[in-house]
Amino acid sequence: MYTQRIIAVVVITVIFLMETFFPYRKDIKNRYLHLGRNGFFAIINGIFTSAFNIVILLTAMYYAEKHSLGLLRSFDLFPFLSFGLAFIIFDLWMYVWHRVNHNIYFLWLFHRVHHSDPVLDMSSSFRFHPIEIIISSVLNVIFFVLIGISLEQIALYSVIFHANVLFHHSNIDLPEKIDRIVRYVFVTPNMHRVHHSIKRVETDSNYASVFSFWDRMFLSYKERDVSLIVYGLKFLKEDKWQNIIGLLKMPFLNKNKIKV
Repeated sequence: MYTQRIIAVVVITVIFLMETFFPYRKDIKNRYLHLGRNGFFAIINGIFTSAFNIVILLTAMYYAEKHSLGLLRSFDLFPFLSFGLAFIIFDLWMYVWHRVNHNIYFLWLFHRVHHSDPVLDMSSSFRFHPIEIIISSVLNVIFFVLIGISLEQIALYSVIFHANVLFHHSNIDLPEKIDRIVRYVFVTPNMHRVHHSIKRVETDSNYASVFSFWDRMFLSYKERDVSLIVYGLKFLKEDKWQNIIGLLKMPFLNKNKIKV
């Protein structure tokens, strides 16, 4: 846990500096206000997930290991192979879960808090409604037990997952030639910028978190000229919805009162 926090601080610092000195979009206004607003969700969700992991995740993992529960524990696999399979299976689950959040209306009500961000930078990766975090945390634990993923495997995937999520949400000006090469395997900023487009047909694409090939495999991959993309949603753009209180209330709005 301590090592994870050190890595997180290092990754956040490096990406923040790269956004500062090599920004993709140089016209971002109120950068620090945006960072502070999204940082609030990082703190709130971080407190919850820390408490949840200590009370629920550790208990579930201890029980599952003690009773040899889960698919991967049914096979006598080498540790390296076991981790590789766990990593791929969990990353596929993250793809499926993300896609489900776009296709089930109840879940989309919460997930749209993330997509309502009119600016895309590293801090956007923190902007999730607490109820979405609660739902995903509970489902993840159930998934971990069923698949038989160990606590060590979860910790290592979590480090790579969060580092890549911070990276592909970032406002870093990564040259397109490099971005294109990297996204044959991993999700990159230009790939994920399409996912944050104001056009719903583009929002409903590029769901992957770490490995980009899931989108190609399941026909949800899209490319376009990212310099033309407008971020956010076609509604809920007013200042009253872009502050902390508005974002917390956003999932509970009467859709008939929303200006589309």
